[in-house]
Amino acid sequence: MRGLFADLAPGRNLSDELIAERRAEARAEDREAAEEAQRLRGKR
Repeated sequence: MRGLFADLAPGRNLSDELIAERRAEARAEDREAAEEAQRLRGKR
């Protein structure tokens, strides 16, 4: 990481970590939405 915050996490790429974390959250959200849609379909 370069720039102003380079000394906060030497040897780590915080942007890659943030992107990976957000992708994991998005997968969980997709799973929850699919479960809710399935639940709602079952109520008909």
